[in-house]
Amino acid sequence: MLSSYHNFEAPPHWHDDIELITVLQGKMEYNVNGEIVTIQQDEGIFINSR
Repeated sequence: MLSSYHNFEAPPHWHDDIELITVLQGKMEYNVNGEIVTIQQDEGIFINSR
């Protein structure tokens, strides 16, 4: 869970599985291949494996 990281920031990393993220409250910025994507409340993002 992202809230377990300092400043809610996780270091860059790879996954063997897909990742699905939904913003339940507020917004978050997500780094996708060097581009910052802002995800708003009630929006989500799908990150493919590797």
